[in-house]
Amino acid sequence: MVQGDLHKKESLNALIDGAEILIHLGASIAIDSGCKHRVLETNIEGTRNILQVMRQHDSVKRFIHFSSIHALQNDPVDKPLDESRPLVIGDPVIYNHSKATAEQLVLDEIKSGLDAVIISPTAVIGPNDFGPSLLGQAIIQMCNNTLPALVSGGYDWVDVRDVVKGTISAIENGKTGERYLLSGNWESLSNLNLLIKEIHPTTKKLLVMPFWLAIIGAPFLKIWARILKKQPLYTRESIEILKSGHRNILSLKAEKYLDYTCRPLSETIRDTIEWFRLHSYIT
Repeated sequence: MVQGDLHKKESLNALIDGAEILIHLGASIAIDSGCKHRVLETNIEGTRNILQVMRQHDSVKRFIHFSSIHALQNDPVDKPLDESRPLVIGDPVIYNHSKATAEQLVLDEIKSGLDAVIISPTAVIGPNDFGPSLLGQAIIQMCNNTLPALVSGGYDWVDVRDVVKGTISAIENGKTGERYLLSGNWESLSNLNLLIKEIHPTTKKLLVMPFWLAIIGAPFLKIWARILKKQPLYTRESIEILKSGHRNILSLKAEKYLDYTCRPLSETIRDTIEWFRLHSYIT
């Protein structure tokens, strides 16, 4: 384990020196506009620092950059979303803008000779979620019956283990300069709740708030989360993401060139709940 800081270039030398493969997953995921400075510093400047320091080391043979589905233009939602969508640099949602800008930095380096492959997953979920992640927190709260209600809408959920396999394949089989979408299964939050209830029977079926009510309540939920010293699950940004989440994200390119496959969502949820239970996140 090498400790470092994306914001301190000198700390990155020990990480990069002698490495043949560098996989850049360092990022700040934010669904709250109040995190603007941290998101920009980590996602854009952190990526810039990694690329600049890497130029000083000739050991790196391939760079794997983790971008995001949020770096790509979501509209039109009535047509399949694939790798041909343009980057959303300048997007008003700060996280989208930050990931798109960071990906552009990598693309610029590729033009200068960097051997790099870009991985763009959807919402990653699965076991070994030590954080836990925002989605992991939602699953825990559903199982523990501490989540008050759900919001309409849904998202494309992908198993972390499938993302890992796709990434390992990209090291050997990915083509320099190419982007590969790693998607999973779209499911609404309400159906996700029912799936969790099937696996963890003490889970309650939750009411679903319409979007207009969720938007009105978001500021109060944010205040309440701060009182509890927790990150709010429902913010104006996260509600909009659930409302507009694309239902047809294609991973055909990854399936063809990386031999990528995604498992059923039910298997992912079952294994995730079991892992949370074994590690006492779920009572």
